[in-house]
Amino acid sequence: MNEAIYTCCQLFDSGNFRAVAIRGTLWPNGSGLGIKFLDGTQEQKELVMKAAEEWNQYAGITFFETDNIFAPVRVSFMAPGYWANVGTSAKKTKFGHPTVNLGHLLDDGDYDMAYGAALHELGHVLGLTHEQFSPEININWDEKAVYEYYNRLYGWSPQKIRDNVLQTVSRDNPHTPQFDPHSIMLYPIPAELTVDGQAIPWRNLVLSELDKQFIAELYPPVVGMG
Repeated sequence: MNEAIYTCCQLFDSGNFRAVAIRGTLWPNGSGLGIKFLDGTQEQKELVMKAAEEWNQYAGITFFETDNIFAPVRVSFMAPGYWANVGTSAKKTKFGHPTVNLGHLLDDGDYDMAYGAALHELGHVLGLTHEQFSPEININWDEKAVYEYYNRLYGWSPQKIRDNVLQTVSRDNPHTPQFDPHSIMLYPIPAELTVDGQAIPWRNLVLSELDKQFIAELYPPVVGMG
């Protein structure tokens, strides 16, 4: 990718969500979520569907490809950046507009990183937010450095930075019993953004064991699905 680190912007109905999974944005268990590609190459589409099928193995939700323009998951590869609506907040997106963007996926030829990015964004589609919001982790942010960093690199506003990086955690919504450093939903944290030099690298390119367990708890597998 052309960015300094992998990053994405998760889109909510509001900026006050407080957990690793957002209960109010979870789909009804057993739902089928159609994926409509608004553009993209065959290789890009196949990669996204491969990632979708991996989530299908562990959740009581079924992603499937469709030509229906009213599909709840509408994917584009055209605009710069990676982002996704979180869970059912996608319903508020205007029909015909993307709910997931994977800008220029595979342009750099790094298939493994692209696959990890697709898994991550589809995790948002399922209602997951970033793992560093877990109440089980304590990050000593240098907030001034965080605001300067994300504004400089991505032009993010202070509100977008708070929603995607500095959000306050709570135990009110579902989360794993421990912080998962291997989660596909983990955000990389450069050492320069913490007061104590703590860093969290990101090369998580597949679902971790806790990711699989957690999504199965949120969406228990339905007998006869698939």
